[in-house]
Amino acid sequence: MTETNRTTISLSTETRDWLFDRKQPAESYDETVTRLLEQTEPAN
Repeated sequence: MTETNRTTISLSTETRDWLFDRKQPAESYDETVTRLLEQTEPAN
């Protein structure tokens, strides 16, 4: 079995709705957050 580091967070209704609006079809919330973070990651 593969070990995965995961963190569980609580989201406000506003944040959850904001994420839902940016979610792609068949994309998990984890995938959505990862995609959004990668898009906003500063270039080194």
